[in-house]
Amino acid sequence: MKRLARFINNLLLMCHPEPPRVTRGGLRISLTKRSRNKFGMTALDVMAYLRTMPLLSVLMACHFLLYLPVLAQQHVGITYLEQKALKDAVFTGPTYLSNVTADSLVVTGPFEFHNLTVTNDATIQGPIANSEEGNFGRLEVTGPLMATNIHCKVLAVIGPAHVSKIQVRDNTSILGPLVAKESTFQDLSGLGDRIVLENVEVRNIFIQKNSKKDEPQILDLLDKTLVKGNISFESGKGIVNRAPFARVTGKIRGAITNNIK
Repeated sequence: MKRLARFINNLLLMCHPEPPRVTRGGLRISLTKRSRNKFGMTALDVMAYLRTMPLLSVLMACHFLLYLPVLAQQHVGITYLEQKALKDAVFTGPTYLSNVTADSLVVTGPFEFHNLTVTNDATIQGPIANSEEGNFGRLEVTGPLMATNIHCKVLAVIGPAHVSKIQVRDNTSILGPLVAKESTFQDLSGLGDRIVLENVEVRNIFIQKNSKKDEPQILDLLDKTLVKGNISFESGKGIVNRAPFARVTGKIRGAITNNIK
């Protein structure tokens, strides 16, 4: 029950335009139009995102309907599952999974997981937060991703990503800002204003041109990050900030390089 209460509280903090204020113990939490949540999103940003997901918006407007199983492997409303073996699972609404295995997974709504294994594809239409210990075939996320200890064959994210201790065996695509720590990638393709890699090993990095912005795109290589191949900026206006122990064995194309301390 404590985990369920924390999960619902996290949903409110992440998605509600005006979360409840906790005054006991002197703590006051308020997400105003100008303040930002852990994904760097304001309340207006969050609500604009939710409006693109009509069904999820309806669920939230109804104060998150209690878990309601519709058909086998299909669930609508708040779902909280522990120690379950699923096949082709489909969830619509806020979802929490702990110690769960599945052949394939589709989630529409906010998602949190702990020790989750999906043998094949996992498609998430909504934010992933406070999550750890995941094994996937192909992981596709539309929305912010915040997770640690992830292993997958292919990773595709549309939205900001903040990850640590992630290992991707094949290609990675991040269409948004990226912060990655202590992780391993093969070919990494990004489309964001800034990519930060700290203690990361990656083969090649390709930064796509952002046609909507004319500002330089920045890549930070921190600590002992190792790029085994090349770094390429499609726009030709890239900036690579490289720490003293960060290494690039290939070529850097379309960017200037700054050595930072």
